[in-house]
Amino acid sequence: MQKQLPILFFFGFILLLFNQQAFAQGCVSVRSTGCSSQNMNSTLSKGQVEFTSNFRYFNSFRHFVGDVEQHERIEEKSNVIIKSYTYDFGLNYGLSSRSFIGFSIPFVVNDRSSVHYTDDNDVQQRYSVQGRGLSDIRATGYYWVLDPNKRKKVSLLAGLGVKLPTGNPSQFDLFHAKSSKGKDSTYIRTVDQAVQPGDGGFGISLESQLNYRIVSGLSFYASGYYLFSPQETSNHLRTVPLTADTIQRYLSITDQYLARAGFSYALPTKTPIMVGLGSRLEGVPVHDAVGGSNGRRRPGYTITVEPTLAFSINNTRLSISVPYSIYRKRTRSVYDLSRGNNADGTPVNGDAAFADYSINVSFVYLLGGNKSDHSMEAPSK
Repeated sequence: MQKQLPILFFFGFILLLFNQQAFAQGCVSVRSTGCSSQNMNSTLSKGQVEFTSNFRYFNSFRHFVGDVEQHERIEEKSNVIIKSYTYDFGLNYGLSSRSFIGFSIPFVVNDRSSVHYTDDNDVQQRYSVQGRGLSDIRATGYYWVLDPNKRKKVSLLAGLGVKLPTGNPSQFDLFHAKSSKGKDSTYIRTVDQAVQPGDGGFGISLESQLNYRIVSGLSFYASGYYLFSPQETSNHLRTVPLTADTIQRYLSITDQYLARAGFSYALPTKTPIMVGLGSRLEGVPVHDAVGGSNGRRRPGYTITVEPTLAFSINNTRLSISVPYSIYRKRTRSVYDLSRGNNADGTPVNGDAAFADYSINVSFVYLLGGNKSDHSMEAPSK
């Protein structure tokens, strides 16, 4: 087993390190991945069913160009504020003692507040628009490459899934503007890409999770998720009428990823309680791994510190994590790269709004079986 560990760690980390040009919470449009805070611990028997529910919330309001915060946006009250609520419901179904299939159905309520115009009295008029409803459904097949039920120190899970374009990529809402007479007027247009429920494209996802028990109660975990989006853009026109901006004429359908790594400790209590501390990386890449990368996109990434608390009672698991941002960067998009440098010689780099933290809650309930099928840690020798 010791000779195999380097290979296992490499396999577990390959998805984490697959692309370092990416993500964030806010204007950087990262759809729900169905994995908010929990490690995947499902060891279902054939025919067993597990209900899952995940909730995620964040409030983005800090603007960054590259990794430099634009403090003046908050001071001027011109910043974009996005509040996002994602509710993810799913089922896991056991195909065998080492394989299962998972279904994830997310719903979103996204609110985007911005200054629509400045009136004749030089007062900013801020309004909100929303994108809400069904997001993009996922189905994933999982296989325990190293079975945690075999009482080994190492367990390894791999997953292959598909994302369906079930979320609306072109919702519209009521916007405000100042009329020629200086009064408030309204018009209808599509809401920003960051708050659309879907992106309009099919995707293929790869997942992996590695758990290594260091000593009794103390474990190391690492997990990765990468979504490949081969379709370059949606059919939704971003600007009407058409402009000379051919790169951003349509909305981009982007790859995205999530990676987590850290340590967890099972407290020696009657009710299984686990505490954890790790790091988390979320992102949208500048260039997709497969297919073109044109279209309107805000690439970037967030690195967070993630404390986690989880407990298990009979057939129920509940976990919560609050990743707090320690680094945020809005990377240069394909459009930015095409424009080269500004007049002062600095590279053209668009901005994006990021959150300070997010709140992630996961609830899992096993239908049938017993809590030994549902443990938060691989059994010791």
